[in-house]
Amino acid sequence: MFKREPMTILLPHLRPSVMLSHQLGKALKLIIEADIEGINSLQLFEAGCISAQSEISKLRKQGALIETQRRDAIDSNGEIHPSVAHYIYIGWDHSSSNTSQKGN
Repeated sequence: MFKREPMTILLPHLRPSVMLSHQLGKALKLIIEADIEGINSLQLFEAGCISAQSEISKLRKQGALIETQRRDAIDSNGEIHPSVAHYIYIGWDHSSSNTSQKGN
């Protein structure tokens, strides 16, 4: 399997961009694009993010400010799932010591 290159993600708030691993960059891009409605863990999984909770944790360690809300969600089969995590991008922490490092 080939190694994917890191991604540069343009941030809408606080910092112009950040360099992250491909997987973390993909997750952050999806969260940012979801805007104020947020994206839920089911949608992240369907988009190829295997462990949303782990990826969100890694993004937060890098400096991402991501709010988590628990709400019901409907999956791609139309089934309702109660209390699913929805992630909303708030911004990026300027003071994070990890912002200049590549994400995991």
